[in-house]
Amino acid sequence: MKGLGMWVQRLLEFVGREPAGIPVDWEATEREIGAPLPPDYKELYEAFGGGLFSDTVTFLAYDEGQVFDLVTQWRAALAADRDPDLGDVSAVTPYKIYEPGGEGLVSWGSTEWGDQYG
Repeated sequence: MKGLGMWVQRLLEFVGREPAGIPVDWEATEREIGAPLPPDYKELYEAFGGGLFSDTVTFLAYDEGQVFDLVTQWRAALAADRDPDLGDVSAVTPYKIYEPGGEGLVSWGSTEWGDQYG
């Protein structure tokens, strides 16, 4: 694993963990989504993995077919955004879910209070 950014290193120190060093084929993930993912998002995932933190924050990651998989959740949100029966409702209102070649958000996390991170 490459050198960690300061804030990911500080999080690891705060929780008393070593980085997990989870290998991910980011090129394949970004090719599927059609957009580059932020380096700090990738670093955070490689250090911690995805899942539910403190029963509060959901962090989506590279976990194909699992409930916390970024691509699976993005596909579902995009399908809902495209569904004409749902009108203008979006998982990230007032924005739209990112569609390849267009604009929008790729949500990579959320909280139990409805906050979205993208």
